[in-house]
Amino acid sequence: MAKPSKKHHFVPRSLLNRFSVDGAGDQIWVFDKSSGKSFPTSLMNAGSQNDFNKLQTPDGEWNFESVFDQNDGDLAKLGNIIAESRSVAGLSRDFRRRLADVIAVQLLRTPLARSTLQAVARDLVRTVAEAGLLDGPECIPLPTDNDARRATLAMTSDRATWRAALLTKDLVLFEPSGAARFWISDHPVIRHSPAPNGDTGLQALGVEVYLPLASDLMLGLLCPSVKAKLHERPLEALDLEPAQARRLTDLREGLRTGRPIGRADDVVTTYNRLQVARSARFLYADRDEFSVARAMLQANPSLASVDSLVTVGKLGAGPPRVAHMPAGQMLVLYGRSSWHQVPIIGWDPEAPTVRAAAERPDVLAMAMRDAPFEVAELYQDGHQLRMMREIRVVISDNGPPVRFEIRFSDPAMEALDKAIAT
Repeated sequence: MAKPSKKHHFVPRSLLNRFSVDGAGDQIWVFDKSSGKSFPTSLMNAGSQNDFNKLQTPDGEWNFESVFDQNDGDLAKLGNIIAESRSVAGLSRDFRRRLADVIAVQLLRTPLARSTLQAVARDLVRTVAEAGLLDGPECIPLPTDNDARRATLAMTSDRATWRAALLTKDLVLFEPSGAARFWISDHPVIRHSPAPNGDTGLQALGVEVYLPLASDLMLGLLCPSVKAKLHERPLEALDLEPAQARRLTDLREGLRTGRPIGRADDVVTTYNRLQVARSARFLYADRDEFSVARAMLQANPSLASVDSLVTVGKLGAGPPRVAHMPAGQMLVLYGRSSWHQVPIIGWDPEAPTVRAAAERPDVLAMAMRDAPFEVAELYQDGHQLRMMREIRVVISDNGPPVRFEIRFSDPAMEALDKAIAT
């Protein structure tokens, strides 16, 4: 009888192999965020933990490592095809479905996916207790590690929604154009949102998903809104900095052709910084060059051990300031296919009815073509002061300046809003 497996990988060796030293498939460099030290290790030891995929059940201990056998085989095959062809053009529907499936599994099978479930429950109970709504955080039992294993295993088995969301995204490849190389981590699938609300749900507008496939190749799965924005107006006609214009035109071309887009060292470093910030503990690379990670840890020591992908704020506290939001008043609209950031003037945050003027009528006009709108957010100097759902933008004066009101689409909500205004 075969001996039950003990060393369980949460990052498959087929993936780590393309980050191995000299591509030999023997060793890989590891950076431990908790100690700040780096060291080489075998692919067998990297991305793994003893008994990681064991579950205590009423009938005894269950080793469910074999649940991932088919997934790991698919990930190896699909990843090798993309890495060797260096193209995502002309992929069949079945190929894309299988690719979305293995990425969904990789999102759910890591230590950080498990610890997030425990951390969110812990932080939520603590927040409610601090608000005086509980006698203390100890009065509600928190999920155990075994509970988290069971929950993530159930989510992995029922991943159809995750796979479907990934299937809607546009595929693109990136490669280094300089000396820098991509890193991977113990939570390699990164979700990023450039939208002000920071929503990284797979179905949220603007969400980008990144999976490094090799030290010199990264797969991106971009919300269709990215392509929509690239084609709203000819990029060549926009007043953009040369470097920004080049990045956007390269992205447009990469989405069209399926061939890798070259990215300079500073951009590759930006992607690597995401791996540092959104991994639990370990980073992996083909060389011992982790100075960027060390600098990040020195500036933000909390990154040394990350146990949650979700932040639970205090009750009654508003969202944190959006760092990249410009000063002044801003309206953000989330439409059918994209999100739109519209500079505005003249909005009174204290008024019950939202009335304002568009500082850039052309930007508002482009946004209006994406109606109806699910959400409107209003910001003052980067702070979100108001959010409304299922709204419509009504032009009240074509100006100049163009003046408008934001009203609810639901007649009942519209009547309530008018009642409050009077």
